[in-house]
Amino acid sequence: MYTVPWGPDPTTDTSQEAQNKKWGYWQNRINRASLVMLTEQGIVTQDEACVIAKAQ
Repeated sequence: MYTVPWGPDPTTDTSQEAQNKKWGYWQNRINRASLVMLTEQGIVTQDEACVIAKAQ
């Protein structure tokens, strides 16, 4: 079985904030962070990032 280098994912919430937020909230945060990274790396332009952000 493949073991990831960072260890197993926790099966319980890691904080009270995480427990209080819905899955969609965290998915949105991940999408935003990914968009920032893609823009900073020059993979998408600032204009494209604006269009993508509005769609998210």
